Amino acid sequence: MKLLTQIFNKNFDHYGISQKRDFLCVLVVFGLFSSVFAFVSTFLNLKIQNLHVFPDSWMAFVLALPYVGSFFGTLFFPYFSKKFSLKRMLLLTFLVLDLGYLSIFLLLKTSISGFLLFLFGLLHRWVFLILYVYQGKIFLGAYQARLFSFAGLLYGVCVAFGSYEISFLSFEKGLWFSIFLIVSCFFISSKLKKDQIKKPKASLEKSLEQELSAQDIIKQNALFFLIVFVGYVTFYGFSTYYPFFGEGLGLSEAESGSFLAFAQFFGLFLIPVGGYLGDKFGHEKSVFFMILLILSVLGFAFLTENISLLSFFFALAEGAMVSFYTMTIAWIAFLYPTSNLVKGIAFLNLAAQAGSILSPLGMGIMMQLFGNKGFIAWLFIGTSTILGLLVIRMIFHTTSSKS
Repeated sequence: MKLLTQIFNKNFDHYGISQKRDFLCVLVVFGLFSSVFAFVSTFLNLKIQNLHVFPDSWMAFVLALPYVGSFFGTLFFPYFSKKFSLKRMLLLTFLVLDLGYLSIFLLLKTSISGFLLFLFGLLHRWVFLILYVYQGKIFLGAYQARLFSFAGLLYGVCVAFGSYEISFLSFEKGLWFSIFLIVSCFFISSKLKKDQIKKPKASLEKSLEQELSAQDIIKQNALFFLIVFVGYVTFYGFSTYYPFFGEGLGLSEAESGSFLAFAQFFGLFLIPVGGYLGDKFGHEKSVFFMILLILSVLGFAFLTENISLLSFFFALAEGAMVSFYTMTIAWIAFLYPTSNLVKGIAFLNLAAQAGSILSPLGMGIMMQLFGNKGFIAWLFIGTSTILGLLVIRMIFHTTSSKS
């Protein structure tokens, strides 16, 4: 046991991790919650769709409600993070989530299920935002991108497991299991060190801290936030509509859950690749490589309807998408590492959630109009736009550095 502790401490020191207990607690909660998030979100979407709770013409808007909730959760996050400690916010959110999951048993077949989608979107986003801020405070030094990619890898594994649960657990058993995991997250989170609520500082302290305004942060990195926005517009509806893409290929509900889990799980090897490239060549070039890869495999996906080939292509695409999410978080933590971290992550997620609201709407409309080809076309057009924006940003920065 002593030898194991020494090995852990040596690795923690190597990667510059000083807050060891918080590091372990945050990653365990992050993994457990990611699994719950994937299971509840995917199964709830499928159930509402297949139970015909709402008219078919409304479904694209109903399935966008979690993203609307996420947007408002992100919008109000900076305000509540100033009023309450992050730890208290996290614990209260887990309590409300457990009550919300229990209410699903009573409200799933009613129109109130639409409100639950909105509420869960808001609460899920708060949990992830709080955990991202903790990660930004803990993941420091030369290995920052690799630590974020490790967290992204953990997220991908747990999300794949959560999606795979659909194929072997009934909705009721899976929901009870999710409630148990949320209770576990609550107790593990209670072990985190209590962060202090910031008190108003004197004017001299404020000037020394150099805290940036919202306008300054946006002006400094406008293209970055635009890339994040377009990325989420393009990619974030993937986990919602990919099971329907599978059903369009003739798969059953359970098989569609496994189809999604396959893509999520086997694309995971790209996440550490993104982290390595981020530390070696910079976050921008790492994101550029992943976007180029997505564009390539989508081009091949247009040419076939073979389920095995499509599974392989979308596994690569999904891995690159998760790497994109991970690298943009690492990127913002690199740009704003100290007093502006909460604000930087909040603005990143605000851009992300604004895009997330549009993603299921646009993807759903494209699938209604053009079927499975519309799904691929949406991803291809959006990815091409991101690539163009990245090229513009790289040219702009090269020109600025020369002048």
